[in-house]
Amino acid sequence: MPTLKFNPETIAIVIFSAVFLWFSASNIIDNKIIHQYPIGYFASDGFQNYGITEGLKEQGNYLYQPYAVAGGFKDVVGTHYPILYHLAVILSNSISIPTYDGLILMVILMLLSISYTAYLIIRKFNEKIAILSLPIMILVTYGKFSYIITFGQHGTISGSLYMIGLLWAISTFGLKESTFIILFLSSAMLGHAQGFFFGGMFLGIYLLINLLSKKLKLSDIKQLFIIGIGTFVITFYYYIILKNSWIAQGFSKLDFSTPEKFMQGGAFPLVLLKDFNILILIALVIGIIVAITLYLKNKTTSLLVFLFLFALGFTNYIGFTHRAFQQRFLWPIYVSAFIGISLYYGSKIIMKNVKMIYSLILFVLLISVLVLAYKDKTKPGSMMDPYHWESFLWIQKNIQKQSTVFFFYQDITTQHSLYYASSQRKSY
Repeated sequence: MPTLKFNPETIAIVIFSAVFLWFSASNIIDNKIIHQYPIGYFASDGFQNYGITEGLKEQGNYLYQPYAVAGGFKDVVGTHYPILYHLAVILSNSISIPTYDGLILMVILMLLSISYTAYLIIRKFNEKIAILSLPIMILVTYGKFSYIITFGQHGTISGSLYMIGLLWAISTFGLKESTFIILFLSSAMLGHAQGFFFGGMFLGIYLLINLLSKKLKLSDIKQLFIIGIGTFVITFYYYIILKNSWIAQGFSKLDFSTPEKFMQGGAFPLVLLKDFNILILIALVIGIIVAITLYLKNKTTSLLVFLFLFALGFTNYIGFTHRAFQQRFLWPIYVSAFIGISLYYGSKIIMKNVKMIYSLILFVLLISVLVLAYKDKTKPGSMMDPYHWESFLWIQKNIQKQSTVFFFYQDITTQHSLYYASSQRKSY
């Protein structure tokens, strides 16, 4: 009779997955999958994403922008990041839940997938550090960090998922497996262009380091050519759309700004380092110092990945203000490696050999402390309410699709997209 083998890593992953989903559901969707009205929507961007997803579900594709989202114009090419909307519709249809619930659940699952991928990158460096890095990741749906969901920065999540997938491929295979790089780089473009741009930036840094250290081979140049051609073929159509929409409107222009300036009128609340607990900050600083030291000694690409990811949050100083501050929402995942490094080498001061079982015990203690410290402090909710939602449903059922709806003053009129997205009608 086969015997079950005790595997600390498997136990840690199972515990982390369960806690992550429970913690996220508690903070964002009130521990329910199906709701009477949209929950987890506190800003215009979120409702716009819902409106596009609902329109795609009705149309069956995203060739064109939904009529209501396009302001009543027909045959307007869909300009937003398509992957997220398609996946949200597939999830909604597969488990028979409302579209607005499918969208929020999908971005939560994407955040969990980003956490898994980050774990795999850390694991390549050190399996024990990877386990110790997991607990801090659950904070990505806590407090200000949770605004990446509730303030509708969903594109940052989908773009970053494929970006970090690209970084995993590079840190694992180098340029040898061009198929992985092409797929992740192309998906990042279709997930959100910032993921493509930042992923390409890391690829450039990786190549530059190899060039300066004289490790760049002719085969790497050939692989790079294949990657370029493959990515171009897959993303060319969507690039044309971006060029004539977002880029033409100036969204690609460099924007230099400070956190203080952004907080005066930014599109979303700004995450700062002080949003972490002081103990976490101490561990973070120690971990970064150790990581830099180890990287300079061993040139481990896995460490370079996390130094790069953390640094993205400060690229506002080189012209990427909006995108830099969006990336800060993911800091609980991006800094996880440094927390794990700090804990691991701190443990080695006490015990020379940190066994896997000790890492598991410390992991359980840490994730328990974080849950006890932070649970019930982020309250689920929405700017929508059941009474307004009932009126929007009435409009959907009783007003012709091509009609224009004028809304008189209500308490939620500050968010225009809430109206056209929820009614699925051209609205004023």
